Amino acid sequence: MIAWSKAQRQRSIKMKKELKNLEFCEEAISLKQKLEVGWLELCGMLKNIRDNGLYEGRWDSFEDFLQDPQMGLDKGSASKMITIHEKFVIEYKMSPARIANAGGWSKVAEILPAVKDKKSAEKWLDEAAALSKTDLRKQVNEERHPESIGCRHKDSYKVVMTCCRGCGNKEVEKYL
Repeated sequence: MIAWSKAQRQRSIKMKKELKNLEFCEEAISLKQKLEVGWLELCGMLKNIRDNGLYEGRWDSFEDFLQDPQMGLDKGSASKMITIHEKFVIEYKMSPARIANAGGWSKVAEILPAVKDKKSAEKWLDEAAALSKTDLRKQVNEERHPESIGCRHKDSYKVVMTCCRGCGNKEVEKYL
């Protein structure tokens, strides 16, 4: 039997710890993928609830259903989620797993303005999978507004805003 030196034992312990850390991170990534598929299932459910009035009987409107404390969705987010379901799942016949692999509903919401057909949807889902949300937003903006490429913000304006420290309310005072 070969005896390990103290340094070899320490390296072995460090490698085992790094492996456990990596496994933990991989589990987190796997969980996020499962959660994204769940969110995408929710997209379809929201469409069904809205389109078929399934909220009736307990809530006065779809918006009331969304604002129920147990649901807690704003109308804008629900609208994007439904649009993603309609466009990607129904119209383009893409699987929720494909959309989840692109980063999930909130990342796919960023590409909605640039998607024109199934081919462009595939392209943008690949971009979404490869890019950070910030870089993806920039790519979409450049696609929609080619004149913005290389912009140095020469034609810009400032916004004066008041933010209440007590309630967090924000009000735009004026544009300069």
